[in-house]
Amino acid sequence: MISGHDSNIVVLTAAMGFNLEDCVMGNFHAYWENGTIPRPECHFPWFASSAIFEVFMDTAAPFVKFKYNNDYVGICDGKVECPIVDFLTMMRDAINGNTYEGYLKECGADEFGKINAEIEQAINMF
Repeated sequence: MISGHDSNIVVLTAAMGFNLEDCVMGNFHAYWENGTIPRPECHFPWFASSAIFEVFMDTAAPFVKFKYNNDYVGICDGKVECPIVDFLTMMRDAINGNTYEGYLKECGADEFGKINAEIEQAINMF
């Protein structure tokens, strides 16, 4: 289960491919034009939204299911049961080659999360 702010959940749902800007804006325009919401699963996360990954490993073909606000969402070409290999490929593509080590380097921290001396000195100037 993922717990966080709406800004964390929206990034996750966009990476999953179902809460992209085009569909959010499409729902917005459709609602104001004719009162309909063509894709109800596609919206900016509400307060207390939830994102749950269910991993089923004890089957002949392991798979992942994704629940968003207590509803299953088809994340693999519209299918709710996503083969684990396809899910891992989708996640690898979503992070675009970024790694934890790259994150630490970009943020100027070492593997223990300590800020590099140069950045700490710059912060202390304020």
